Amino acid sequence: MIGNQQITLQPGQFIFGRRKASKEIGLSERQTRTCIDSLKTMENLTIKTTNKFSVVTVVNWASYQVSEDKTTRKTTSNRPATCHKQECNNGRKNNILGYFSPESDPCKLSIMLLESILSNNPNSRLHHCANGNREKTIQGWAADIDRLIRTDKQEPKLIERVIKFATTDPFWKPNILSGRKLREKWDTLVIKLQPGSDKQKQEENSLGDRYRTL
Repeated sequence: MIGNQQITLQPGQFIFGRRKASKEIGLSERQTRTCIDSLKTMENLTIKTTNKFSVVTVVNWASYQVSEDKTTRKTTSNRPATCHKQECNNGRKNNILGYFSPESDPCKLSIMLLESILSNNPNSRLHHCANGNREKTIQGWAADIDRLIRTDKQEPKLIERVIKFATTDPFWKPNILSGRKLREKWDTLVIKLQPGSDKQKQEENSLGDRYRTL
């Protein structure tokens, strides 16, 4: 009920008011509007607006509804409330309905990866993306990098080092062209980054051959 008006909602829909939402998630109204506009641009949701309220529809909502395993539910229910609260706060700060703020580590690292790729290849198709597609690319890559941080437990500083290596190494820079590929090749890239990697061994062997020749 909105006032005296009854609103019928379908699964995946909810009533949205920017002012109330801003208070609930701890962002300004401008930041909240930016989040919603980005989600609309990425076609993650649609909005039908009236003069009193908006009805938000999450695109492909049904595909996100996965039944939890009983063990998962039991484990989650036994976790401390403080831990759950902290995760909620982190989610509000860094990922509002799938949107990563420009201040979040995943977004910063995503932009770093994109700019490095564009620097390596001035003719990349990414140079010619419209603003909406560029934002969609950044947000998509940020989701992959967020999985590296949250799921794979990798430190942002290490991810930054790996991106620098992957986008400057002659072999890897034409192969790591997305956040998905960065995560896919992560273990190999970390190994190559360590002392004693193949590249370093080749340089040492080459130097040893020079001394032996002398």
